[in-house]
Amino acid sequence: MRRSNQPRLPLVFALAAIQTAAGCVTVRSEPSPRESALHPRLVSASPESNQPAPDQPPPNPPTGTEPPVQPGAPVARPVPPTSSAMLRFSIFPLGTIEYDGQVLPLVSPDARFVVVQAGLAPTWPTLLALDNAVPAITTRLVVYRVEKTGLSPLQLPVLPEGAIMGRSCDAEGFLIEQPRADGTRAIAKVAWTSGRVEWLADSPAINAHGVLSQSGDLAYTTRKKGSPKADLVIRTRDGKLRVRPAGDVGYLFPIYAGEPKTLFTLARSQGGIDLVALRDAPTSDADTAIGPVIATRSLSLSSDPALAYQCTAALQVPPPHAIALDARAAGSESNPPAPGAIVGAGGTPLSLFVPDLGRTAEFDLASGSWNPLSEKSIAAVRSPIVDHPGLFVAVPEGLVFTPTADHRAPAPARSAMARLLDTPYVPRATANPDLPLIVFGPAGPTKLTVMGVGLPPAEIPPPENK
Repeated sequence: MRRSNQPRLPLVFALAAIQTAAGCVTVRSEPSPRESALHPRLVSASPESNQPAPDQPPPNPPTGTEPPVQPGAPVARPVPPTSSAMLRFSIFPLGTIEYDGQVLPLVSPDARFVVVQAGLAPTWPTLLALDNAVPAITTRLVVYRVEKTGLSPLQLPVLPEGAIMGRSCDAEGFLIEQPRADGTRAIAKVAWTSGRVEWLADSPAINAHGVLSQSGDLAYTTRKKGSPKADLVIRTRDGKLRVRPAGDVGYLFPIYAGEPKTLFTLARSQGGIDLVALRDAPTSDADTAIGPVIATRSLSLSSDPALAYQCTAALQVPPPHAIALDARAAGSESNPPAPGAIVGAGGTPLSLFVPDLGRTAEFDLASGSWNPLSEKSIAAVRSPIVDHPGLFVAVPEGLVFTPTADHRAPAPARSAMARLLDTPYVPRATANPDLPLIVFGPAGPTKLTVMGVGLPPAEIPPPENK
């Protein structure tokens, strides 16, 4: 596959650029008189209204040279989407960053750090971990600290040469993958602040597609160079390995969703690409196998690995807020769910792009069914705001919010959607209640605009006169 010298937009942004409008409802509020140019825009979402409020155009995206934007004064306290009142979000710019035009950034679960892949984009064989992958010597990784004043780059030690950004991160650090000149590939974890590198999968094979679970396990694929199919591997936090051999299918792009004992993965065969759910609950330390399979659903009749990459390109693995939401739904802190239990019959639904549907859809393991989201949607995350369940969805005409009955309920077939931004920003949820969402939108072929989304602080009622 020949490499282009021109920067490329990531597949999710390129897809949005060529699709037509999906026709959602835009609901925006007028800015409060107390807001100024240095305060965030407040966007109202009314789940019971199909008519838009007076429209207020979004601010121009920041160029990276103007002063940082500070949170504004309180305007109103949001109410649950089951009420007829309005739900409001505070939106504020964090800056503009350079990236490679292909791979979307990772956000730490606590919203303290962002890591970006900059420079020239790796070749497609390198991204897909094919036999003809080469070290990404023109790629560099940049870590930013997220502050109230915006994003500030950190000075880290030089990372392993030729490494690319991995697919996952946690509060400790982020994954990298290093294609090597001998055709092998290794996976490591880099600490956010110190830059310390810990090699997790460094066997003489092509180890790729690594993701972390909420408990710190690493799931990845491995194969010998020249082998058409990859095995699925789980490396526990203490270094023990469990393996599911390829067999009739080859595995790629494993996924941890809302429950650490359930591992999803894509499986590739001559019949196409499937989503496979596996129950990973070993009964003893002697268990070395992964399984059993508890669900299989088709994603595409094509077996092109680039299509599998597209399915998972916008995913956030693992979702940082899922465990907290599941624990709250299942019981109080004094009565937590039993260890290893599947909270809520499968945890939070998994959302990913489904080529055969032409949109993002959620797979609910409890029912075994797909729930298609907005037409031509390209990315989605469940709301990390406990009291305001719903979905943040990127569609061609913008970023929209769809309220749901609870944090597992599917989006209604006909529901009000509030457009928060008029560009398809890809959302990243966090476990930080002060900054529950960080979103990324295209600002040019190799630039991204970064914004924070949260709730405005509650108004403090005036003291009563006595």
